Amino acid sequence: MDKKHVGLLGATSLVGECLQQQFSQNHWHISAFSRQQITQSHAHITWQKLDSASTNTNTNTNIHSNKEEIVYWVCAAPIWTLPEHFNLLLTYGIKRIIILSSTSRFTKLDSSDRAEQNIAQQLTESENQVQAWADAHQIEWIILRPTLIYGYGRDKNITEITRFIYRFGFFPVF
Repeated sequence: MDKKHVGLLGATSLVGECLQQQFSQNHWHISAFSRQQITQSHAHITWQKLDSASTNTNTNTNIHSNKEEIVYWVCAAPIWTLPEHFNLLLTYGIKRIIILSSTSRFTKLDSSDRAEQNIAQQLTESENQVQAWADAHQIEWIILRPTLIYGYGRDKNITEITRFIYRFGFFPVF
């Protein structure tokens, strides 16, 4: 088992891209999983295309042919997508996982916006499902709940504020 090997779900997400850089700089090998077909080459990254049909079954050995064990995982994809990959993670021999969720799980439960309430409920249910699965398989887990993720001009909040400041030269604070 290579102790410097990590599986990364959601590798093309904003957080996934940052993690790729950090893991590479620290000489970790990354098995990066994405729904997109990635052809770029990097010494520390092996790209794998996720096939949702194969991740839902116990026959997902077609995703990886060398049966290389990956015990450490990070899920930078939306937490509600993680359960469809449980079998894949077990096939690779997962022992530990770090998962991103959101503080919206708590802060939007009583929102006046029904869509926000639904997101909070979805986060809560997903966290409970992940916890039950991990506990049943003796997998160590950590759920991180950031309030806001921003950067690379791909977020909606900070990027809009930046655009406003560049256009008008100030930003109003109420």
